Amino acid sequence: MKRFIRTMAVAAVLVIAIVLATGAASAQLFPPGPGPMTPEPGPGPAGATAITSGPGDNEFPAVSGNTIVWFDNTTKSVKVYDVASGRSLTIPGNNTYALVSMRQVDVSENHVVWAGMSAATMTSDIYLYDIASGSVTPLTSGQGYQMFPAIMDNLIFWDQIDMATGKGEIYWYNIANGHTGSLLKNSSINQLFPAAGGGFVTWLDDGKVSGRLDFRWSSLQTGNITRLISTSSVISPPAVSSDGRWIVWTAMDEAGNAPYLRMLDTTTKKIQKITGEGAMPVNPAVDGDFIVWTDYRNGNGDIYLYDIQSGQERQLTSERAEEAFPDISDGRIVWMGNNDGYWNIYSATVGGRAQSTVAPTGFPTVAPTGFPTFAPTGFPTFAPTGYPTFAPTPAPTGYPTFAPTGHHTEEPHHTEEPHHFT
Repeated sequence: MKRFIRTMAVAAVLVIAIVLATGAASAQLFPPGPGPMTPEPGPGPAGATAITSGPGDNEFPAVSGNTIVWFDNTTKSVKVYDVASGRSLTIPGNNTYALVSMRQVDVSENHVVWAGMSAATMTSDIYLYDIASGSVTPLTSGQGYQMFPAIMDNLIFWDQIDMATGKGEIYWYNIANGHTGSLLKNSSINQLFPAAGGGFVTWLDDGKVSGRLDFRWSSLQTGNITRLISTSSVISPPAVSSDGRWIVWTAMDEAGNAPYLRMLDTTTKKIQKITGEGAMPVNPAVDGDFIVWTDYRNGNGDIYLYDIQSGQERQLTSERAEEAFPDISDGRIVWMGNNDGYWNIYSATVGGRAQSTVAPTGFPTVAPTGFPTFAPTGFPTFAPTGYPTFAPTPAPTGYPTFAPTGHHTEEPHHTEEPHHFT
């Protein structure tokens, strides 16, 4: 019975997305060439720029340099926005729809990866979009459910969820040579939420401590895998800076009463606590010398920033509406905000300067005929095996939590033999 419940929990999001789709799947998943380019709209909250506007929801952004990507929930498609030109394109998908949820799209330079779902097979696969050529390449072919893609330079990582066991197994793909493989080559270990940057990949798994997920990371240069031994339960997926220097995550205090941010310096192996008493951080991102996250200390989601060099914290948004799921690259911060009744994508620089945009002339769409609009009132949730929810009211669910088990010192510990992604 427990296995059935776990399987149904994983399948729930997939079934919802399929029900929303109409029409038979096309034999050709993607037409050749890039989609049309169109300017995007104008002003948002103080100190920020609205990249999108309603009606319809735009959610879960990711950023790399001048490129911002997110999900258009009206069409279940992936949007790509170039900050320098102020123009965007829609990656066409025909009857394959993007899985609109947290950590289902990522970008690195000229490549976009996301989890897409076919109405014909009722499975999700990982797709790669080359911005320069406009080509789309399926990286998987329906073996299980593929989710949570992450990209770093030429390497892509993702989770394959086994519906029989409810467990995840992380796979990788090398864009340069087309090689692929399993990260740990051990399907008995529940592996979830890969993140990558600067020669490091990190994830959560239950391979060493029964009843909880541990935080682990690997150096791609040496192949060594390191596990964090800690009394603090991880309650939010980890993030890695683009240079690989910093890894951040949300942990619960030892008493299990409050969350806080932790940061690992991969050069010194030192770990430090970032937020203080009263903070309620979730879903952090890190790049350069800055960490951003959603914080619920004021009763609703706001975006906060921490300067690693100065040790100073700053609240970036203060609207009554929800602001959530930030990302950061080269000092540019993006997030989703519900300021006008719809979820929209906002952007600002670390210095608080609003970014220039081009006046809107409308959005390109690739919605099939009869495809319905779906505007959620909250956040999509997804609970893989072992993931109860932790949500400081009225925070959205969609990130994991675990009760502390056992007593351990907080220190890195090498656990595996070297391996390489070539």
